[in-house]
Amino acid sequence: MRIAVVGAAHPYKGGIAAHTTETAHHLAAAGHEVVVVSWSRLYPHLLYPGEQAIPGGGHDVPPFTPTLRPLRWDRPGTWWRTGRRLRDRDLLIVQAVLPAQVPALLALLRAARGPGAATGPRVVVIAHNVVPHESHPGAGRLMELLLRRADLVVTHSTEQAGLAREHGAGQVATLQLPAHLPGG
Repeated sequence: MRIAVVGAAHPYKGGIAAHTTETAHHLAAAGHEVVVVSWSRLYPHLLYPGEQAIPGGGHDVPPFTPTLRPLRWDRPGTWWRTGRRLRDRDLLIVQAVLPAQVPALLALLRAARGPGAATGPRVVVIAHNVVPHESHPGAGRLMELLLRRADLVVTHSTEQAGLAREHGAGQVATLQLPAHLPGG
């Protein structure tokens, strides 16, 4: 299959970036043609005032090649252009982390699938947290909009699977994090 994994990746730090990268490595090892589609600007500094990148350019896990970084939270045109470039993929695996990223992901999916959801790549959303730990106005509705557009939603616990169903996910699978990843 031709697969695009969309999410934070090196040089960003943390469990989500490691998960995105390791997912791509495992899919490529299984014989799939994989590309990671990441962010050059992940989100506003106000949402995450700490250091977003790994200091000194190191990495949590071995980087994946090819990793493209066309997405910017502050440039909606990058969301649409990137989605159009992914129309030839069989599968998009989207890492859902923060509701603030959902508008970008929705635009990307709309552009990748064209006017109808019956065309374009199939979509798997990996919902690390269906709703954020901190309350945000509209967060639940944004996640609902994203989860309804997925062919499959993957969660890491039965509790999160229940939340995904409550937020409109059709098909949900619960998969444990691999032991070598943070939280696994």
